[in-house]
Amino acid sequence: MFGVPYMRAEIGEEFRAAFTTALDLGGPALIEVPSDSALFESQRKRLNQIVAERIRSSGVLDPFRPPP
Repeated sequence: MFGVPYMRAEIGEEFRAAFTTALDLGGPALIEVPSDSALFESQRKRLNQIVAERIRSSGVLDPFRPPP
């Protein structure tokens, strides 16, 4: 559609090759990277938990907490 070069690539070396090709074209290009949405959502939630835990344990928010 619209004359934009299209490539489908898996994550890793296949994506790197497609990205290099897209850059060499010197214009717009579309690279489709298939993903597992359930896996990525699980990873996103876990990453948010880790970040929240580290922020809480750092004490950086202590000055903003109301006194008990």
